[in-house]
Amino acid sequence: RHPRGICTRVWPSILVFLDALDTDMLWVNPTSRRKRVAKVKPRGKLLRNVEEKDYDSKEFGGGRMAKKAVQLTKQSILIHGKPTLLRVGSVQWFRLPKLDRLDLLQRFKAAGFNTVDMYVPWRDVEPNGEGKFDEGFLEDMCDFLGKCKNVGLYVYFRPGPYICDEFDGGGVPSWLLKKTRTRDDDGDNTKAIIRTACPLWLGHVRRYFNKINIRILPYLASKGGPIVLYAIENEYDHFEKAFAAEKIFFSEGKAERRLFQSTGTKAYFSALRDITRRHIDVPIATCPGMPTVSGLGDVEGIWPVPNHWDPDGHEADALALLKSMRKGHGGAYKDMPLGFSEGPSIAASQKRQILSGPTLT
Repeated sequence: RHPRGICTRVWPSILVFLDALDTDMLWVNPTSRRKRVAKVKPRGKLLRNVEEKDYDSKEFGGGRMAKKAVQLTKQSILIHGKPTLLRVGSVQWFRLPKLDRLDLLQRFKAAGFNTVDMYVPWRDVEPNGEGKFDEGFLEDMCDFLGKCKNVGLYVYFRPGPYICDEFDGGGVPSWLLKKTRTRDDDGDNTKAIIRTACPLWLGHVRRYFNKINIRILPYLASKGGPIVLYAIENEYDHFEKAFAAEKIFFSEGKAERRLFQSTGTKAYFSALRDITRRHIDVPIATCPGMPTVSGLGDVEGIWPVPNHWDPDGHEADALALLKSMRKGHGGAYKDMPLGFSEGPSIAASQKRQILSGPTLT
């Protein structure tokens, strides 16, 4: 029995949860009658000593895995070789007085969280025009990352380019929104079509991403920092639906989108992934708005961690999502674990979500 009263003879998915409670209870065989194991040798398919830095067994991907600070496997996210349950909460750091942030992070950790969901609004990074970056804001961002490290918290870094987060324009700078268009046949090639594979939009995103990604390099887990996960875009499946609906909504005598106009989702997410990979070596994720693998074009190398707001459907939806990842989408996500980004704040629902098996919740 676990020191906090949780029986260790439970399903393997719960073992990740036990390990995340900062205890010296390591992986144990669910069929074993031992009541307490400090360090164990591999016994059976699911036994694993989390002190090992290299995993060479089939249940962790097969073959000897390269040493990386953060890796995704079918069962879990490995941080410095250790299966970890990321218990995530959003901290709106840019909306908080700087002097209050350290105290809030300490209370955040004491409440049971181990990972900060950290949005970065583009509008505050590049507020006054193309290439006019606010160095003070970037220093503030790095200061907050340093505080997360000092408190002992991981960071799920989410710079967008569109973050939603109840911002007008999803955090896209207002000066850039004035330089955008909705149709691709209006002959104005000086304006970008936002959140698509439009080359002008991707050019702006590349400039923004390169700026912040260089600044956060010292804070990546591979450099001893707190950032273990990096998100691109947000709830893009909702945008795809709105994009399609705009083909029948008229403005100034014509539809807002051309009938056969496309978001170019696969090309867009491939480009975002490649721009990010230029500097970032932790796993890349994205958050579909619905509890499905949707809105990322089945692009490989991006972990789908959708929202889940149904307080009564955790188990069924988790199983459906996992089956979809294992058997669908051309195999792009078959070797990735289950995870959810947002969900209800009801305690009972949170417990059910954790017990449904995600490695991020």
